[in-house]
Amino acid sequence: LVTSVELAYFAILLLLAPSTLSAAEWTHFRRGHARDGYLDEEILPPLTLRWQASLGAPSFASPCSADGRVFAAARSGRVVCFDAGTGATLWTLQAGDRIDGPLTVERGRLLLATRNGSLLCADAATGRVLWRTAGEFGLRLGNPLIDPAMGTVVATIGHPGRWVGWYDLATGIRLGTAPLDQATDSSITSAGGRWFAVAGSGTVFAWSPLVGTSAAGGDDGGAAFG
Repeated sequence: LVTSVELAYFAILLLLAPSTLSAAEWTHFRRGHARDGYLDEEILPPLTLRWQASLGAPSFASPCSADGRVFAAARSGRVVCFDAGTGATLWTLQAGDRIDGPLTVERGRLLLATRNGSLLCADAATGRVLWRTAGEFGLRLGNPLIDPAMGTVVATIGHPGRWVGWYDLATGIRLGTAPLDQATDSSITSAGGRWFAVAGSGTVFAWSPLVGTSAAGGDDGGAAFG
Protein backbone atom coordinates (compact mmCIF):
# COMPACT_ATOMS: atom_id res chain seq x y z
CA LEU A 1 0.00 0.00 0.00
CA VAL A 2 1.09 3.56 -0.67
CA THR A 3 1.13 5.61 2.52
CA SER A 4 -0.43 9.02 2.84
CA VAL A 5 3.06 10.50 3.23
CA GLU A 6 4.11 9.12 -0.14
CA LEU A 7 0.90 10.17 -1.85
CA ALA A 8 1.35 13.65 -0.46
CA TYR A 9 4.97 13.81 -1.59
CA PHE A 10 4.24 12.88 -5.17
CA ALA A 11 1.30 15.23 -5.31
CA ILE A 12 3.66 17.95 -4.15
CA LEU A 13 6.26 16.87 -6.67
CA LEU A 14 3.89 17.75 -9.50
CA LEU A 15 3.01 21.07 -7.89
CA LEU A 16 6.44 22.49 -7.15
CA ALA A 17 8.26 24.90 -9.42
CA PRO A 18 10.89 23.18 -11.61
CA SER A 19 13.77 24.92 -9.83
CA THR A 20 12.89 23.07 -6.61
CA LEU A 21 12.63 19.59 -8.12
CA SER A 22 16.33 18.81 -8.38
CA ALA A 23 16.60 18.61 -4.58
CA ALA A 24 13.38 16.64 -4.11
CA GLU A 25 14.51 13.14 -5.02
CA TRP A 26 12.56 10.10 -3.89
CA THR A 27 14.65 7.17 -5.05
CA HIS A 28 13.17 4.26 -3.06
CA PHE A 29 9.89 3.25 -1.46
CA ARG A 30 9.55 5.65 1.50
CA ARG A 31 12.24 7.84 -0.04
CA GLY A 32 15.72 6.34 0.50
CA HIS A 33 17.81 3.51 1.93
CA ALA A 34 16.54 4.15 5.46
CA ARG A 35 12.87 4.08 4.31
CA ASP A 36 12.12 6.92 6.71
CA GLY A 37 9.74 8.85 4.45
CA TYR A 38 11.41 12.10 5.48
CA LEU A 39 12.00 15.10 3.23
CA ASP A 40 14.35 17.72 4.66
CA GLU A 41 12.66 20.68 3.00
CA GLU A 42 9.96 23.10 4.04
CA ILE A 43 7.06 23.12 1.58
CA LEU A 44 4.42 25.75 2.20
CA PRO A 45 1.08 26.48 0.52
CA PRO A 46 -0.32 27.76 -1.70
CA LEU A 47 0.65 25.19 -4.32
CA THR A 48 0.05 25.49 -8.03
CA LEU A 49 -0.67 22.53 -10.31
CA ARG A 50 2.11 22.35 -12.91
CA TRP A 51 1.07 19.26 -14.85
CA GLN A 52 -0.73 15.96 -14.75
CA ALA A 53 -0.44 12.88 -16.93
CA SER A 54 -2.06 9.49 -17.42
CA LEU A 55 -0.38 6.08 -17.47
CA GLY A 56 -3.26 4.73 -19.55
CA ALA A 57 -4.13 2.01 -17.00
CA PRO A 58 -4.59 1.62 -13.22
CA SER A 59 -1.47 1.77 -11.07
CA PHE A 60 -0.61 0.31 -7.67
CA ALA A 61 3.14 1.08 -7.85
CA SER A 62 4.63 3.99 -5.94
CA PRO A 63 6.60 6.26 -8.30
CA CYS A 64 10.17 7.39 -7.73
CA SER A 65 12.21 10.40 -8.86
CA ALA A 66 15.81 11.42 -9.48
CA ASP A 67 17.80 13.77 -11.73
CA GLY A 68 14.76 15.75 -12.85
CA ARG A 69 12.79 12.66 -13.89
CA VAL A 70 9.72 10.96 -12.42
CA PHE A 71 9.20 7.22 -13.03
CA ALA A 72 5.81 5.55 -12.77
CA ALA A 73 4.33 2.20 -13.79
CA ALA A 74 0.88 0.91 -14.62
CA ARG A 75 -0.30 -2.49 -13.45
CA SER A 76 -0.29 -3.55 -17.11
CA GLY A 77 3.53 -3.42 -17.10
CA ARG A 78 3.85 -0.07 -18.89
CA VAL A 79 6.62 2.09 -17.40
CA VAL A 80 6.77 5.82 -18.16
CA CYS A 81 9.49 8.37 -17.48
CA PHE A 82 8.29 11.98 -17.22
CA ASP A 83 10.20 15.23 -17.16
CA ALA A 84 9.66 16.39 -13.57
CA GLY A 85 9.41 20.04 -14.56
CA THR A 86 7.08 19.85 -17.54
CA GLY A 87 5.37 16.44 -17.40
CA ALA A 88 6.57 15.61 -20.90
CA THR A 89 6.99 11.90 -21.58
CA LEU A 90 10.70 11.17 -22.03
CA TRP A 91 10.41 7.43 -22.71
CA THR A 92 8.27 4.38 -22.14
CA LEU A 93 8.94 0.66 -21.87
CA GLN A 94 6.89 -2.50 -21.46
CA ALA A 95 8.02 -4.78 -18.64
CA GLY A 96 6.14 -7.75 -20.07
CA ASP A 97 4.31 -8.60 -16.85
CA ARG A 98 2.17 -7.01 -14.17
CA ILE A 99 3.82 -4.47 -11.84
CA ASP A 100 2.36 -4.09 -8.35
CA GLY A 101 5.32 -2.86 -6.32
CA PRO A 102 7.23 0.41 -5.98
CA LEU A 103 9.92 1.51 -8.41
CA THR A 104 13.52 2.25 -7.39
CA VAL A 105 16.08 4.52 -9.07
CA GLU A 106 19.73 5.20 -8.23
CA ARG A 107 23.07 5.49 -10.00
CA GLY A 108 21.24 6.02 -13.28
CA ARG A 109 19.48 2.66 -12.98
CA LEU A 110 15.73 2.09 -12.70
CA LEU A 111 14.77 -1.16 -10.94
CA LEU A 112 11.40 -2.85 -10.70
CA ALA A 113 10.04 -6.26 -9.74
CA THR A 114 7.31 -7.90 -11.84
CA ARG A 115 4.55 -10.21 -10.67
CA ASN A 116 6.26 -13.32 -12.10
CA GLY A 117 9.33 -12.84 -9.90
CA SER A 118 11.63 -11.10 -12.38
CA LEU A 119 13.82 -8.09 -11.69
CA LEU A 120 14.17 -5.59 -14.52
CA CYS A 121 16.91 -2.96 -14.71
CA ALA A 122 16.71 -0.09 -17.22
CA ASP A 123 18.84 2.92 -18.02
CA ALA A 124 17.06 5.76 -16.23
CA ALA A 125 17.96 8.29 -18.92
CA THR A 126 16.86 6.31 -21.99
CA GLY A 127 14.63 3.44 -20.82
CA ARG A 128 16.90 0.87 -22.48
CA VAL A 129 16.61 -2.46 -20.68
CA LEU A 130 20.06 -3.36 -19.35
CA TRP A 131 19.22 -6.72 -17.81
CA ARG A 132 16.33 -8.83 -16.61
CA THR A 133 16.33 -11.86 -14.34
CA ALA A 134 14.37 -14.94 -15.40
CA GLY A 135 12.14 -15.21 -12.33
CA GLU A 136 14.10 -18.30 -11.33
CA PHE A 137 12.20 -18.86 -8.10
CA GLY A 138 8.75 -18.49 -9.64
CA LEU A 139 7.90 -16.32 -6.65
CA ARG A 140 6.96 -12.70 -6.31
CA LEU A 141 9.78 -10.34 -5.25
CA GLY A 142 9.56 -7.45 -2.81
CA ASN A 143 10.42 -3.91 -3.86
CA PRO A 144 14.15 -3.67 -4.57
CA LEU A 145 16.73 -1.75 -2.57
CA ILE A 146 19.83 -0.47 -4.35
CA ASP A 147 22.90 -0.58 -2.12
CA PRO A 148 25.40 1.69 -3.89
CA ALA A 149 28.23 0.90 -1.47
CA MET A 150 28.05 -2.79 -2.39
CA GLY A 151 26.91 -2.31 -6.00
CA THR A 152 24.02 -4.66 -5.36
CA VAL A 153 20.25 -4.89 -5.60
CA VAL A 154 18.50 -6.51 -2.62
CA ALA A 155 14.92 -7.84 -2.46
CA THR A 156 12.80 -10.28 -0.50
CA ILE A 157 11.79 -13.45 -2.36
CA GLY A 158 8.24 -14.80 -1.97
CA HIS A 159 5.00 -13.17 -0.91
CA PRO A 160 5.30 -12.99 2.00
CA GLY A 161 9.08 -13.10 1.86
CA ARG A 162 10.89 -16.29 2.91
CA TRP A 163 14.33 -15.40 1.56
CA VAL A 164 16.39 -12.33 0.80
CA GLY A 165 18.28 -12.31 -2.48
CA TRP A 166 20.99 -9.97 -3.68
CA TYR A 167 22.05 -9.31 -7.25
CA ASP A 168 24.89 -7.54 -9.01
CA LEU A 169 23.68 -4.07 -10.02
CA ALA A 170 25.75 -4.04 -13.21
CA THR A 171 24.77 -7.48 -14.56
CA GLY A 172 21.76 -8.81 -12.64
CA ILE A 173 23.64 -11.97 -11.66
CA ARG A 174 22.35 -13.36 -8.37
CA LEU A 175 25.15 -13.22 -5.82
CA GLY A 176 23.46 -15.02 -2.96
CA THR A 177 20.39 -15.70 -0.84
CA ALA A 178 19.69 -15.80 2.89
CA PRO A 179 16.73 -17.75 4.33
CA LEU A 180 14.18 -16.34 6.74
CA ASP A 181 12.68 -18.72 9.28
CA GLN A 182 9.74 -16.33 9.59
CA ALA A 183 7.80 -14.66 6.78
CA THR A 184 8.10 -10.91 6.21
CA ASP A 185 6.11 -8.32 4.30
CA SER A 186 8.62 -5.57 5.08
CA SER A 187 10.89 -3.76 2.68
CA ILE A 188 14.63 -4.24 2.98
CA THR A 189 16.36 -1.31 4.70
CA SER A 190 20.04 -0.45 4.67
CA ALA A 191 22.03 1.26 7.44
CA GLY A 192 25.54 1.01 8.81
CA GLY A 193 26.65 -1.49 6.19
CA ARG A 194 23.82 -3.92 7.10
CA TRP A 195 20.53 -4.93 5.51
CA PHE A 196 17.43 -5.25 7.68
CA ALA A 197 13.92 -6.74 7.49
CA VAL A 198 11.19 -7.27 10.09
CA ALA A 199 9.02 -10.40 10.26
CA GLY A 200 5.32 -10.24 11.07
CA SER A 201 6.10 -11.66 14.51
CA GLY A 202 8.22 -8.62 15.34
CA THR A 203 11.58 -10.33 14.87
CA VAL A 204 14.25 -8.14 13.27
CA PHE A 205 16.65 -9.76 10.80
CA ALA A 206 20.02 -8.26 9.92
CA TRP A 207 22.47 -9.33 7.20
CA SER A 208 26.14 -8.65 6.83
CA PRO A 209 26.55 -8.24 3.04
CA LEU A 210 30.30 -8.82 3.10
CA VAL A 211 29.95 -12.39 4.31
CA GLY A 212 26.29 -13.10 3.53
CA THR A 213 25.48 -14.13 7.10
CA SER A 214 22.33 -13.29 8.99
CA ALA A 215 21.05 -13.24 12.55
CA ALA A 216 17.72 -12.51 14.22
CA GLY A 217 16.99 -9.99 16.93
CA GLY A 218 14.38 -10.39 19.64
CA ASP A 219 10.92 -8.93 20.07
CA ASP A 220 12.42 -5.95 21.87
CA GLY A 221 13.51 -4.62 18.45
CA GLY A 222 17.21 -5.24 18.92
CA ALA A 223 19.24 -6.93 16.21
CA ALA A 224 22.27 -9.17 16.30
CA PHE A 225 24.64 -8.83 13.37
CA GLY A 226 26.24 -11.69 11.51
